[in-house]
Amino acid sequence: MDAVKYLKERNRMCEVTGYSCESCYLVKKTGETCWTLESDDIDEVIKTVGDWSKEHPIKTRQTEFLKQFPNARIDKEIGILDIMSCAADENVMICDKDGDCKKYMADGDCGNCMRDYWSEEVK
Repeated sequence: MDAVKYLKERNRMCEVTGYSCESCYLVKKTGETCWTLESDDIDEVIKTVGDWSKEHPIKTRQTEFLKQFPNARIDKEIGILDIMSCAADENVMICDKDGDCKKYMADGDCGNCMRDYWSEEVK
């Protein structure tokens, strides 16, 4: 796990517990807080946060959609639902009057738009 992913996942873990060390997965697993472990045994804290991350994957629009529609078509090239974001959500007004994507006009790639939309985290 790289440093950025570790910090994001550790912060997400803290957020889930309401920033309460008493109910923290890390404390339950190791008996130590992240602050102590980060200075004493960084490998252990990274491993433990990685384990927690695998057990508690981020919920995205796509993961939640697939719970309801498990056989929905996935674009195999990009690994994302084969549903354009502007077709799935009328509040996503990113297309101009000609149907061209405003956000990704430079590359003209709907795949980038779909990836951003379906990969967005939901609570």
